Amino acid sequence: MNSPYEDHADGLAELQGELGAACPQMFWNGKLWPVLPGGARFASNNSPGGFSLDSDIQLTVLTAQFGADLPDNTQTFNYPGETGKLYRIISTTPAPGQLQMRINANDAAQGL
Repeated sequence: MNSPYEDHADGLAELQGELGAACPQMFWNGKLWPVLPGGARFASNNSPGGFSLDSDIQLTVLTAQFGADLPDNTQTFNYPGETGKLYRIISTTPAPGQLQMRINANDAAQGL
């Protein structure tokens, strides 16, 4: 019997398979990696004018696709694809079981 985390990762892999060539990809470490994009994430602290933006983009990746070499903070990637906008990773959050990981990133032109 699979854990809920395994079922969720299997569902993400199935969705990537169904999307095929239309599955969004990030270009990192010299290769294209399938991802499932999310939205921008808002922080709970207020900035002038309302809630502050915590990250410009959030992506979900299946960690098994990367092997032992996972993206980490301060590295950059292009999205979508090889010629997409350059982003800098500000945080990575592995899910329980290390089956998938959430990447939050900002425009690389912003300061660290």
